[in-house]
Amino acid sequence: MKKLKLGDVCLSITDGTHTTVVDDKSGTCFLLSCKNIKNGCIMINENDRKISVSTMIQLRNRTKMEMDDVLLTTVGTIGQSSIVKDNFPNYEFQRSVAILKPNKDIINHKYLHYFLISPLGQNLIRARIKGAVQSCLFLSDIKELKICVPNLFKQQHIVNILGTIDDKIENNEKIISNLLNLANAKYLYFVAKNSFQIKKIDDVFDIAIGRTPPRKENEWFTIEPDGMKWISIADMGKCDGYIFNTSENLTYDAVKSFNIPIIPENTVILSFKLTVGRIAITTEKMISNEAIAHFKTDNYKLTPYLYLFLKNYDFNKLGSTSSIATATNSKAVKSINFPLPDANQIDEFYKVINPYFDKIKYLQYVNKKLQGTKNLYLKKFFG
Repeated sequence: MKKLKLGDVCLSITDGTHTTVVDDKSGTCFLLSCKNIKNGCIMINENDRKISVSTMIQLRNRTKMEMDDVLLTTVGTIGQSSIVKDNFPNYEFQRSVAILKPNKDIINHKYLHYFLISPLGQNLIRARIKGAVQSCLFLSDIKELKICVPNLFKQQHIVNILGTIDDKIENNEKIISNLLNLANAKYLYFVAKNSFQIKKIDDVFDIAIGRTPPRKENEWFTIEPDGMKWISIADMGKCDGYIFNTSENLTYDAVKSFNIPIIPENTVILSFKLTVGRIAITTEKMISNEAIAHFKTDNYKLTPYLYLFLKNYDFNKLGSTSSIATATNSKAVKSINFPLPDANQIDEFYKVINPYFDKIKYLQYVNKKLQGTKNLYLKKFFG
């Protein structure tokens, strides 16, 4: 088995546009960034930056992006990868995403993608991250990454196994997305046909904020399962609906020593710094960093209603409290006006909406198990 540099198995390794592009509200194409690559998929939202077809063609003249190119995030959450699956995609990327064009005589594009997201690939990527102010992965360093390259027949065998799992995960993700859209439509109808008492959200929920122990004191942090799952904004970006996994845990000594608020199971959480407006529901007792608010309540029937309320809330109303990055503060979050249904209304809504959330939670649990199986194969195939 050969061990080759990525620069030797790719026809080119470039990145997205460096040009400042003006938004075109009437455009039919999108200019995406590293934030749009998540869990192996390219996620596009109608609120993403739009550009015209002519602008996209100009950008593509430089990037040469086409079907089967492999994408790799190089800024922000570094190391996320996906594959361009369309002949003529209606999107281009900013410079925070690298575009790898595999030489198909040497390497299968899906095999390259799986290498990048494997434990070995992720470790090699992390070792080359640079930057004191903002972490980034340079194209020159990507080209130097080494990959084991078996013959194409063996590569296809590996791709078939991992691809079967990915197909199941992707199908479940589509169902989850449809269920969330249906649940949201039910919520909007419910809100439109009813009137509610307006309360400060802090008067309805016990709102707490997470904490982070001193980062330099490594003894508080662990990836072992004997700690408590510690949620970051990046973790919230990897889920829609319920959160099962975190990239780090805190030791129980850390939770006790720093009096870190414990988030009960089935609690809605909200990010309000850096990336404002990420929302999830906990699946067990968890903890979080200080950029995440927890909305605790004894009335479990309020959970799906609150989740959908926050999903539809315009967080621009809260304003920004930072000149460096997008952020609001806990005081602003606690002052949100919350339309509170009465007991009969919330009962009515819960009976309609809860089956959607139960199905979403179940499918996300299934995907968690599938992802675990996939990770075992990635470790087996790539080391």
